[in-house]
Amino acid sequence: MYKFSLFLFFKVVFVVFIFILMKVINKIIKKNVFSTHLYDHISLSLINSNHPRRLFLLVRSFRCIDLFLPSYLKSTDCIDRAVELECLSSDVCSDKIKKTHFIFIGDSHSEFLSRVRTNKKSHFFSNAHAIWLGPVTLFGFSSAIKIDKLLRYIKDIKIDNEVDSICIVWSLGTIDVRASIYELYLRNIVDDRNGLENLVDVSLESLNISIIRPFLNVVVSDFPNIEVKNCFLGASNSLFVGDEPRSIKNIKSIRKNNSYPTFGSVETRREFCDIVNSRIECWTIDNDYLYNNPYETTSVMSLNSAMRDGIHLTDSRMVCELALSLIDKGKSSRV
Repeated sequence: MYKFSLFLFFKVVFVVFIFILMKVINKIIKKNVFSTHLYDHISLSLINSNHPRRLFLLVRSFRCIDLFLPSYLKSTDCIDRAVELECLSSDVCSDKIKKTHFIFIGDSHSEFLSRVRTNKKSHFFSNAHAIWLGPVTLFGFSSAIKIDKLLRYIKDIKIDNEVDSICIVWSLGTIDVRASIYELYLRNIVDDRNGLENLVDVSLESLNISIIRPFLNVVVSDFPNIEVKNCFLGASNSLFVGDEPRSIKNIKSIRKNNSYPTFGSVETRREFCDIVNSRIECWTIDNDYLYNNPYETTSVMSLNSAMRDGIHLTDSRMVCELALSLIDKGKSSRV
């Protein structure tokens, strides 16, 4: 059983209030940036993640809150609810994580991979933060995200003085595999393997120059006495059977009506995934970064249970194993 934390309870209540305020303001003022940024900073500071699914998870852990909140503060999909219950009921943890603080950055995988515990009785992931940047792609990240925005998030992250190392983990590329690459082929922007490899290489180098290196410089400067590791994760392939639209009009229609649009067969996307990950791995070697792909040694049958929603790694044991493997790997970032 989890130990009830009054302090966490009040933090969750406050974040709920800010989330509702954000919803109200956004309904009145369309595309309001201020309220969204306010929620991002407060949720990162208080519950260690700005992804709404973190708030939904913690709300569900306190039944006295869960019972009285509107539906937009809860996961309504039955699979999502099952994933939450599985996470909350899991006793997977490791006290070895106490000496490392993880900062996951990128797409929605950052939220799920940051759910690592140091204590069986805690349902709060104190040694990890998830900076969710929206449905960002590897190909569009460096142009869509400004370094100033990312650096502001650093101020919201509190790291224990007893921590020996900080592990920054970038999660990008899965949306590209699931949807973007198919569209690039359809638009004739990419027409063969070499073209795709070149696009990945250019995107990674642009990301490195404009985002990763400046970010690492600031982290190393802010925490001069703590080892800083930098890791890039391999992209994963969705378990969904994808649509195979024959026109850009059809793609736009599918994107409009589907939260997780998936294009191409599983086999086609597996080829895309292998190409993207091979270039990511080579790039990390060239830049002396860590590389980890928690999906590559897992069988299809195992992935069906490890990725309950068909997209994210939801198995608590595999998430914990990823964290422990990153702790065991060397290479401090020198930028």
